[in-house]
Amino acid sequence: MLGRNSKKKRTKGIGPNEALSERTRAPAEIEPPSPRRVFAAAGITEIGIFLLFLALAVLLQKAGGAFSSEMGHYPDEAAHYITGLMVRDYAASGFPGNPITFAERFYARFPKVAFGVWPPLFHGILGVWLLPTPDGRTSALLLMAFIMAATGYLLYRCVRKAAGRICGVSIGVLLVLLPISQVVTSSVMADSLVMLTELATAALLARWLRTGSNRDAHWVGVAAGLACMTKGNGMAVILAVPLAMALTRRFNLLRKSGIYVAGLIAAALACGWELHALVLNRKISTFNGFSLAGVRAAFEFSFKFVYNSIGWALCALILLGLTVAASSIKRRVGEWRLWASMVAVGLSVFVFHILLPHSMDGRYLLAGIAPLMVFLVPGARTIADTPPLARIVPRWRVPLVLSCASAIFFGFSFQVPKMPRFGFREAAAWLEKHPLAGGRYLVVSDGSGEGGFIAEVASRSDRRLPAPLVMRSSKLLFVSDWNLSGYRLVYDGPEKALTAIEQMGISYIVMDGTQDLSPLPHWDQVRQMLHQYSGRLHLVQRFPAGENGRVRSLDVYQVLHFANPPSKKFEFQMIYTRGGSISE
Repeated sequence: MLGRNSKKKRTKGIGPNEALSERTRAPAEIEPPSPRRVFAAAGITEIGIFLLFLALAVLLQKAGGAFSSEMGHYPDEAAHYITGLMVRDYAASGFPGNPITFAERFYARFPKVAFGVWPPLFHGILGVWLLPTPDGRTSALLLMAFIMAATGYLLYRCVRKAAGRICGVSIGVLLVLLPISQVVTSSVMADSLVMLTELATAALLARWLRTGSNRDAHWVGVAAGLACMTKGNGMAVILAVPLAMALTRRFNLLRKSGIYVAGLIAAALACGWELHALVLNRKISTFNGFSLAGVRAAFEFSFKFVYNSIGWALCALILLGLTVAASSIKRRVGEWRLWASMVAVGLSVFVFHILLPHSMDGRYLLAGIAPLMVFLVPGARTIADTPPLARIVPRWRVPLVLSCASAIFFGFSFQVPKMPRFGFREAAAWLEKHPLAGGRYLVVSDGSGEGGFIAEVASRSDRRLPAPLVMRSSKLLFVSDWNLSGYRLVYDGPEKALTAIEQMGISYIVMDGTQDLSPLPHWDQVRQMLHQYSGRLHLVQRFPAGENGRVRSLDVYQVLHFANPPSKKFEFQMIYTRGGSISE
């Protein structure tokens, strides 16, 4: 009773206004989330966005048939993969002795190692990535998806600062969805890493233009150096730094030491590798000279390729955005530093590939397309500010414009490029099930086909064992540089060629019989050999084009009288590279 009475006494004096005050005070007393919790939630969101890009890249690989295709889409693809595989095996073996000696022994078995032809960053990353998996085909493709996802995420971060998260995700997704992005993601090529490092250089360049600090300048040098360490055309990014300074008129930054230290950092990272690669490429290839006709052809190719790749709607929006950004840069308003750095990198890539004489390929231009995607934002914002869209909630205007442009892209330009099945995987699997003494094969195909077959054999085999070994027709039957300059046959006729094959202990010949591959004389020499010496060669298996989706016709011949043990070594002439030869 005493307790209840005392409780009544305490509540009796509380008026209605005070009671209302007591009820409404509780929500105000809820503590705001701690900074640690906010940071964790933001981190989870960012990880989720990156995983979105990664899942999209892998799904597009799956839809395009990348995991069932072989590494024969480009002549360089197998060279990148085999070189990365060699780096992986050297590390997995505990760095056994001289790396050059290890590379030469690896080349004698799988003659597609090209270490030094390109700077080492991509091959080093690929080799480390492949460490958990000796058969690295699927793992290598997942690395390509990871690099593309990282590029999409970096583009998202750049756009998010200017237009918010929704626009950032949308533009990052568009980059991953571009047909040329899908082709690069489904091939083991260094071009996606060039794109990532050059986009990173653009982002860091924008930060340096904003802060002017020496530390940020040093990071620009690191990113530019990594771009140059990936591939020769990564040097295009060097043009971007002076161009960005000229666009923004930030010449006062030249008074600071940061930019000069950045140049030294980039030179220290890449100069030696680039000079070595240049000297080596001049030995193994012939380069076209500079000409105005070549510049005009490269300009027309670049314009048509970009237009066909991203479609007219995105092209128009980017051009509008570039116009608006130019005004912003001139007046130094808005995200003018970001616009200046992105246009500087994008323009540098296109100028580099248009002015320098080399073969034209759209994958080289992807590093220039990625930073230009940022200009979808000012283009879409300009349209969003027009009177017809005035009734729409402001925060949704720019995403709406981007959605309309994306819909046009999907309707006219989007496709999932199909990666073909060549048949080399089936041929390598058949040879694995039908081994003969020595395990020595000769593959007769073009550059892409030779590489595709070698990559399949190397992936399937236990490379700690001495067999199998693969000989390329381009190393056995003729001598030339990469562009077939100085082409000459090694053997006078098919009988001498077959005798050498038998002496080397080659037990199987994989003949690519696909029509219209090459009219070069060594193909006729091989056809004559297969036709005239049926008593020494026997057709044991065929993989015709069209069956199971194959695009090439492969025939496997058994060499009936191969020497065991071989009386003649595998020998690879290296007259166009380091000189001399490599033998098993």
